[in-house]
Amino acid sequence: MNISKLNIPVLSLFIIGFCFIESCSKDEIDANVLYWDQTACADPWDISSNSSDKEQLAAVKVYLNENNIPVIKITIKKELEGEFCEACVCLTGKRIFVYVQKEYTDDMKLLGFK
Repeated sequence: MNISKLNIPVLSLFIIGFCFIESCSKDEIDANVLYWDQTACADPWDISSNSSDKEQLAAVKVYLNENNIPVIKITIKKELEGEFCEACVCLTGKRIFVYVQKEYTDDMKLLGFK
């Protein structure tokens, strides 16, 4: 049995795997994550907190696209206790996390993201 024949497939798999990992993580390396503390109904994308998370994320993405900020990734998580009040500015306890290219960080901050 020739050992060199076995090394070619293993080496090929290693190279392919490395390239796949690099291509998947490239956006994450060049990205910053900013967040928004969701309110009951005072967020600039004009959708209430009674909407589903999926609807919330879609509205945020449209809002950012309208402001010429391309989104890499967007998620929503319950991070804090919500405020016990009924005003639109009350926080729900959910945070919306948005991954954007570093060059858009200042634009995001101007829109109120932290």
